[in-house]
Amino acid sequence: MNNEIILELKEVRKSYKMGYSELQILKGVSFTLNAGEWCCIYGASGSGKTTLLNLIGALEKPDSGTISVCGTELEKLSRKQAAHFRAGKIGFVFQSY
Repeated sequence: MNNEIILELKEVRKSYKMGYSELQILKGVSFTLNAGEWCCIYGASGSGKTTLLNLIGALEKPDSGTISVCGTELEKLSRKQAAHFRAGKIGFVFQSY
């Protein structure tokens, strides 16, 4: 199996404001996916699956941590750079539109 890292998350955190409080969705997620490997993301409703995929797809930025896709650190991209990156490297199949 190829050991080329295509996806790497390090201590990724994401939260959202809910009125006066803050809801922590991702609390330090870290993992690596190598070329040729498969990954399944599953969990209960509200567990952060869509948030995680939005971050990996450069649709959102993490509060902290790093996300690298094919060597590109997504949190460092401007909005325009992120759009260009998505157009060339990421594919989406939305569950509802």
